[in-house]
Amino acid sequence: MQRVSLEKLRKGTLVELAKMYAQNWQTLDGLWFQNVEAEYGLEAAVRLDLKNWEKQSVIEAKGIRKVLKLNQGGLSSVLRALSFMSWQLASPIFECEKKSPEAIIFYYPRCPVQEGKGKAKRNSPVRL
Repeated sequence: MQRVSLEKLRKGTLVELAKMYAQNWQTLDGLWFQNVEAEYGLEAAVRLDLKNWEKQSVIEAKGIRKVLKLNQGGLSSVLRALSFMSWQLASPIFECEKKSPEAIIFYYPRCPVQEGKGKAKRNSPVRL
């Protein structure tokens, strides 16, 4: 089998591939959450999901900062990195409100996992 070179793919194909991978990641996370909930209950699923995201989001953000060379820090770098998080590539699900030059409110107006289960109404904000 011949190895595929990403460098040889067209830009549009790369963009679609990145979105597809991000969607696959979102699907995996949703299936993981649903399986944990079915086995151990909603409270345990939420608790474990938060523990996973506390670590995974830091790892992903560090990778984004490295690739995009976001070394200056500050709120603008944080917001730029957030816009490239895998979940945002699949289907933007979080929004930010800038409260001051040093503070933002970060929230999810919808939850795809709960929507998929039919337990959450679309456009019902979930604030963390």
